[in-house]
Amino acid sequence: MSNTHGAWVVARVASGIQVTGDEIDGLEEPWQGAAQAMLNANGGTAKIDILREFCDALPDGKTVFDTIREQNPRAQPPAGKTVYFEIPPLPGEAQLDPGLAAGAAPWVDEYVRYAKQVSPRTPDLFHMAGGLWLISLAIARRLVLRLAHGDIYPNLAILQVAPTTLYAKSTGMGIPRRLADTLMRHLLLPGAMTPEEMYSELAGQQPAQIEDLETWNKGRAYAGQRGVCLDEASSLFTGLKRDYNVGMNELLCRLYDCCPYDARQTRGLGRIVVQDAYWSFLGATTPWHLRQADVEALWHTGLWPRFLLLTPPAAPVWKMIQRERSDVPGGVIGRLQRLLESDLPASEYNKPAAAIGVALGAGVFDAWSHYGKATMHTLIAPPSTVDRRLYGTYGRLPEQALKISTLLAALEWSGNGAPVIELRHWAWAQSFAEQCRTSAHRLPALMEARTENEEEERVLAQLFQYYPEWVSARQIYRPLREIGSAKCKTILRDLVEAGLVEERQPTARRYEYRVDRDDLSTTVNKR
Repeated sequence: MSNTHGAWVVARVASGIQVTGDEIDGLEEPWQGAAQAMLNANGGTAKIDILREFCDALPDGKTVFDTIREQNPRAQPPAGKTVYFEIPPLPGEAQLDPGLAAGAAPWVDEYVRYAKQVSPRTPDLFHMAGGLWLISLAIARRLVLRLAHGDIYPNLAILQVAPTTLYAKSTGMGIPRRLADTLMRHLLLPGAMTPEEMYSELAGQQPAQIEDLETWNKGRAYAGQRGVCLDEASSLFTGLKRDYNVGMNELLCRLYDCCPYDARQTRGLGRIVVQDAYWSFLGATTPWHLRQADVEALWHTGLWPRFLLLTPPAAPVWKMIQRERSDVPGGVIGRLQRLLESDLPASEYNKPAAAIGVALGAGVFDAWSHYGKATMHTLIAPPSTVDRRLYGTYGRLPEQALKISTLLAALEWSGNGAPVIELRHWAWAQSFAEQCRTSAHRLPALMEARTENEEEERVLAQLFQYYPEWVSARQIYRPLREIGSAKCKTILRDLVEAGLVEERQPTARRYEYRVDRDDLSTTVNKR
């Protein structure tokens, strides 16, 4: 990673632009120290003064400070950092002062702090998405923003895509899954269903066998307002090619769009109706597994543009989990429970609760309009350089930001009157949507990565499992039979030369290996 890139990230922090913890963790010194100094300081001192004081203590402090000041924090990443895509910046009228988002999402902040204690290697972006999904699930279609072009409900569909093991996707996914299972199991759908089975469940049709009748009856009151948390989500997309899943793509689109009335004639159950649909989805998968689906069709059928497509914003960084178990903060649980049980009206079977209208505060409609013009026209109109596969994703970003704004407003709502989306909520949501836009740009490159890179990732994943122990090549390649011992040894030599892996020779005929966790993040960026 170049000095210029580190200075650019520090300049963004100094300007108040939101920067993820993963971006900072991937920096070399002195850039990481400069960024942390500003982030850790109290609010009474200007960031530029904190930065100047930090640089004054360095031997080459004047050069460091001048390099930072030369950067344009609102520009794209400078040369020197590997970038496989071009992300056009927002036009000036759509850009917001980063300070507007201050204090807009304290519940999300608390959730992410807890989640990072449980799964520190999971990207912050993934943790934030998990928290937002929990809120959207709890609301269960009981809030709505009514605009001239249609009603917007705050359900979200989120897909996390990252290489196996290195980003601890499953561990991170386990956090929202456990909370949902504890607090609102009745709102969860099974992960694997045919279209007919899903119609039946969402219509409240009682199956022949039920293990937990009490939970099922509770969920029947919210039959059409459900969610899915699926760790290996590629099964959903690869299954779309199966004959028995004909119509699933279109069904998921209608469920996400919150269709108020969806009828279907079935052979076994006759005519069944899903009322007031509301589908929230959180899933994770790897590029290799996702590649087994018809990826090109996913880009163009309209399903993927409805998803927030998340990819890691930085190279993997090793972080040790804490020894003691952390309890879920009371504020995280309490707010979800109030949304579930007291702030919003309860539904009954065949009598879904009427959704409470959400209001827009001063300046929000104009900010949304500017962002909508940018992402739905300015950035993709000819002669745009944006990958055409991302046009649908761009077009959905303003609506998704409104959904997220509604979630933030609901968290601050007392339960009286109507929730109000204030400008700070919109600013936070737009910032998150912009992270998702950048993330979506990374996905095509991630999906088209060379097989050699995948094999390297799988070897690194094996080494991560053993860390901090030293292991032989045989211990690494035995679970990777499809790669083979000879290729595995070649990959290990390449990783040693690249500085990603350490090698030692305890005996004349035995070599052992260990991942070099301290250099992993910077080396990956250089590669």
